[in-house]
Amino acid sequence: MMKQVIEESSLLFYKIFNKLVTAKDYLDWSYRLIEAGLESISLYKLSSMKEDESIFLFDEYLSKTLSELDILIPTIEEAAHTYIRFLCKEIIKNNQNNFDLVKQICKISYTLDYPIELSVWLRLDDQIDSFIYDDDFYKPDETELLETIIHEAKHYIMKYENVGCNGNRN
Repeated sequence: MMKQVIEESSLLFYKIFNKLVTAKDYLDWSYRLIEAGLESISLYKLSSMKEDESIFLFDEYLSKTLSELDILIPTIEEAAHTYIRFLCKEIIKNNQNNFDLVKQICKISYTLDYPIELSVWLRLDDQIDSFIYDDDFYKPDETELLETIIHEAKHYIMKYENVGCNGNRN
């Protein structure tokens, strides 16, 4: 249960850190924590808010909830890696355009100053660009490219799934 809470919180904080957070994100986070069995006065207040309320009020109740439940705020890097795992899971589900998901992972890699463990995603992004923009002679095979993307997503999840919010293995 605590692993789920850490992951859900890291996903929320990724959006907060990158100024992408919406009232719906706060509400969804609070619902998932309640579904996981967590309880606090501020969590209940947060979950009962309306989407049109001030984002500052959401921030206030988030802060109170974190304090009441002893949930640590992840670092930007921890939140980014959690979000990458989320994107990798989306790649495996294949519900979205996997090329777009790879590009999102590359954008995250850029914000993290291109760590070596994400270099495979930059290579895949280059291959996607070749597939889209190069002529047929130089174009990589789409099926192989998609299989490689799924393989790398599974590899990333397996490698980093057991890394906790503090970067240590659970």
